[in-house]
Amino acid sequence: MRRIEKRVGSSIWLTIVSFAISFFSLSAIPFSQNLTDTGQKIPSFMIAAIFWFFLIWGFLLTFLTKRRQQTVRKKLKSMGLIRAHQPPGIISFSSNPFSIILYVAFLIEIILIVSDLIFHWVPGYIMFPIISVTLFTFMLHCVVDGENYKVYQVIKKGMDQNHEHKGE
Repeated sequence: MRRIEKRVGSSIWLTIVSFAISFFSLSAIPFSQNLTDTGQKIPSFMIAAIFWFFLIWGFLLTFLTKRRQQTVRKKLKSMGLIRAHQPPGIISFSSNPFSIILYVAFLIEIILIVSDLIFHWVPGYIMFPIISVTLFTFMLHCVVDGENYKVYQVIKKGMDQNHEHKGE
């Protein structure tokens, strides 16, 4: 079980890192536009390639994590430790403090983006990092409220409880 915990945990972290690289690559767009004005298009293509490669890689890792957890997930469902039919993380919401912080941050970021679309008050070199953080926050919500992470938490909690009982 410990091996499964490590494998799934590292897969989830790799997914988060992959999406982070993808979304934060968007922050480089204003700088690449300056180079594009001088006739150099390679930086723009590199940003696009980084964005799409790591975005697709993140989705692939999410899918592979779900496949790796398949037998453990069935066992946890039969034991009643996780719900049989959970909605995907994109439409699932939790009341833990970290999730609430994510929801509030995401709401503030959306308000910033929408108000900039209306009033054009934020310069582009600042707006692209805001967009990157907004996408990253949304992705964190999807991961943390998603089934893969919930299964990982149950596995980890079970491992922690087993270690406590062995120490007694």
